[in-house]
Amino acid sequence: MRKSKQFSISITVSAALILFSANAFAISGGDAVKQLSSQAYNGDAASLQTLKQDAMNGDAASENWYGGYLDAKKDYAQAAMWYRKAADQGVANAQINLAMLYANGQGVAQDYAQAAVWYKKAADHGVVDAQSNLGVLYANGQGVTQDYAQAAAWFRKAADQGDGQAQNDLGLLYEKGESIPQNHIIAYALYNLSASNGRSSNNTALTNRDAIVPLMSEAQIKAGQGLAQEMAANGVTAAIGNYLMPRKKITYQKRKHQ
Repeated sequence: MRKSKQFSISITVSAALILFSANAFAISGGDAVKQLSSQAYNGDAASLQTLKQDAMNGDAASENWYGGYLDAKKDYAQAAMWYRKAADQGVANAQINLAMLYANGQGVAQDYAQAAVWYKKAADHGVVDAQSNLGVLYANGQGVTQDYAQAAAWFRKAADQGDGQAQNDLGLLYEKGESIPQNHIIAYALYNLSASNGRSSNNTALTNRDAIVPLMSEAQIKAGQGLAQEMAANGVTAAIGNYLMPRKKITYQKRKHQ
């Protein structure tokens, strides 16, 4: 018997890192603020002072970026304070940054309920990692009542935006038949799609895909491969909807002999 898989939060690390590393977190704001933040992180005292002053003056983007600077320096308590200021002004990226701190217990007491609140705000703004991570909380029952239907809904939104983790996790729901009818063809397609998108989830998706292959016929595997291609071309939700759409049965009348 296969072990039950656990859904896991997509690690977007820390807000500042989108600027300071090749792949990172959620920071918003104009080019001038980004440049200022980069210079501050790299040791420019004048840039840091300007960034801090702009944040203290209530500029929402600067609040988020200054929080990111503090986050990268591992001053999580101060980072949380500045993220909250920006989040309260409706900055979606600050909202997911704050949610991550609550989920990880960095600078604040670990609180999945608060993480869910802030993920939801960011997810409603279309932030893909927030959508994926909110789905994880619903799937695991962390901070919210476990609800696989809600998990699937948020995974779909993120999967349609190309998020590999969400594609993999939605595949898990189809594989296990949680809140949706079990369907190995759809699960296979989602795992294939996730594995091909180049994100860190691809190895997990490959493992998950290969594990269900013995349960499938050659025809089903071929169907899954085709469905994955359609998902890549037309989006996950549209492709699944089209695949599940009842096919009209065509009846042919016998021609009368003349």
